[in-house]
Amino acid sequence: MVLRLAFAVVAHVDPEILIVDEALAVGDIAFRQRCMRRIHDLRAGGATILFVSHETGDVKALCERCLWLENGAVRALGEADDVIGAYLSATTQRGRARDSEDRVIASQVAPEVVRTITGTHRYGDRSAEITGARLTTPLGSHLDAWVPGSSAVLRLSIRAIAPLPAPMAGFLGAQ
Repeated sequence: MVLRLAFAVVAHVDPEILIVDEALAVGDIAFRQRCMRRIHDLRAGGATILFVSHETGDVKALCERCLWLENGAVRALGEADDVIGAYLSATTQRGRARDSEDRVIASQVAPEVVRTITGTHRYGDRSAEITGARLTTPLGSHLDAWVPGSSAVLRLSIRAIAPLPAPMAGFLGAQ
């Protein structure tokens, strides 16, 4: 609600400089669309906008130039398309390295517990299916219950029926 109030204030003034720091990450689609329209209007009116986001699509839509910071250090500065391309490439390479590590770790742990998934409510377009889940300690020991305040690792088995360029999985804990 604080972000909505801040947006309402910005919507009714004409700032020379606007700083937007991850504000669009918390809103619903209607809120995001209103924000994007207002930011585009301010930009067209000559305002300087400092837009901070991990959402590369938003950065690409709003920015001509881009600064990529990682752990407080400048990784790249330049045209938005070039910097975003470098960022996505580096992120993909890190993801592949982690996937390789995960495959090695997965081969060293016991097979996961596959439970029948009940209920009829499903999300998505059925291009993938969660086939199993295993809750472990960070060191890989099996957990029957998650103790409040403790750390746990949720490992999911997912069967893809179609290519998944940006897979997302979610869960809801029952009490």
